[in-house]
Amino acid sequence: MSEKGTCYRNDQLSVRNYAMQFIQGHGLDVVLEEVRRLRRRKVAPAGDEKPCESSLSASIAHSLLMGQFPLLPAEPAGNEPTATDPADTQSELASQTEWQYCRSVAQVGVQVAQALAYAHKQRILHRDIKPSNLLLDTQGTVWITDFGLAKAEGSADLTTPGDIVGTVRFMAPERFQGKADPRSDVYSTGITLYEMLTLRPAFADSDPARLVERVVQEDPPRPRKLVPHLPRDLETIIWKAMAKEPAARYPTAEALAEDLQRFVNSEPIHARPVSQVERLWRWCRRKPLVAGLAAAVGLLAAVVALVASVSAFWLATEAHRAQQAEHEAKDKLWRSHLDHAHAARMSRQAGQSFHSLEALSQAAQIARQLGVSDLQLRELRNEAVACLALTDLRTMERLEDLDHAWTPWPVAFDAGWELYARSDHRGNIRICRRFDGQEMAHLPGAGHRAGILAFSPDGRCLAAKYWQQNEQLPVEFVVWDWRHNRPIVRQACQATGHADFAFTPDSRHIFLGSRDNGSLGCYELILLR
Repeated sequence: MSEKGTCYRNDQLSVRNYAMQFIQGHGLDVVLEEVRRLRRRKVAPAGDEKPCESSLSASIAHSLLMGQFPLLPAEPAGNEPTATDPADTQSELASQTEWQYCRSVAQVGVQVAQALAYAHKQRILHRDIKPSNLLLDTQGTVWITDFGLAKAEGSADLTTPGDIVGTVRFMAPERFQGKADPRSDVYSTGITLYEMLTLRPAFADSDPARLVERVVQEDPPRPRKLVPHLPRDLETIIWKAMAKEPAARYPTAEALAEDLQRFVNSEPIHARPVSQVERLWRWCRRKPLVAGLAAAVGLLAAVVALVASVSAFWLATEAHRAQQAEHEAKDKLWRSHLDHAHAARMSRQAGQSFHSLEALSQAAQIARQLGVSDLQLRELRNEAVACLALTDLRTMERLEDLDHAWTPWPVAFDAGWELYARSDHRGNIRICRRFDGQEMAHLPGAGHRAGILAFSPDGRCLAAKYWQQNEQLPVEFVVWDWRHNRPIVRQACQATGHADFAFTPDSRHIFLGSRDNGSLGCYELILLR
């Protein structure tokens, strides 16, 4: 299809000709209306339904529900596009499983996410992903349209506070603060897939101000509460994509496309469901005032109870002196813990917030016994809040202690971070589980060290590069089928040069090369079942 237009600028008249590809399809918002109509026809009498506005949109909606996009017959010249009336297949729709529709939605999401990933690599943000800007043709191909709000990532007018552009209910929460990055388009894609699966908006309100507040503060109903038969993996993917905090979403549209494709292929997805504790923490971060008031009420109630208990204890005149001395000692102790917490927080050392919070916990325990003043409690609370605001780290897991004999030699992890491989100075390689350190395999060495280790993407093979003690001898590459303790490939190259190796993404081949003679070998890896 081609169009011609006239552009007026100042007092000069200029004519621009432009051509656009004709796409036989409809906007996703029109298709979703047809999907809703077809869903209602499963339970409503045929006479209650309004006539279909477009046989083409109805045919696309029917194909989306069935998970099939057949080629349409050629259009007669001068007539509207023809398509099979979905009413003829009403009985087929009634028996169709919901899995096929969920899979179709996931395939639409894969295409949208892949297209956005390409745009993001060009440093372009769309900023207005929604059903009406997604064109679905008769072959099931999704076309992203209307880049009128797209901006180059990092441009000055991209992050202007108060400048709201786009459709509110599909906008990421950070957009209302004038912020946007590729994760904002990931959020809009997640909201769009949510509406496709539940056939209802994630947020709906006639008042724009209330709608903005709901988008920023509230979570929509979980998809499985609205559609109980929805696959849990697909719900997890969508819920992660539409997380309120950008850091909780997929980092890139490419990662979203990969997880959706894994769902389509019936493979395990990378996303994990959000726990109740994490949901509570996110709620507290979105509503700090309410959470702070609740915590203050709880703390005040505890302080009142503690003060009453300590006051009653002080009334015992027979132990007044002993209690007074103990009180003074504890007062100095809790103050020392508080000072220690402050010093730890200001140390700028790794673990500073954790050490400070431990000291504050001990100080709080003593403060409960002493019934300290409101001013002191405020000081304790302020110190705790300052610690919680720090960015910090601490050791959560230690694989095993490395002695001096093992320390200089390499360690490699598989793609899932479930296994690791280590080599000693004689080339012996141990493969162990990360979470408990149990040895899964022991690959014998040849008496000389293995300097480079790498797992294949599927984790079934381990490549090692061995150096001879005599530097004049060749370097040897060995690819191990470590589960069966057998080498698959052995290749030698000159020790004086640099040689590299790399697995293909499907783990079926490995390239071994040497920069000494420019050779490059590709080997097919055949493993035992």
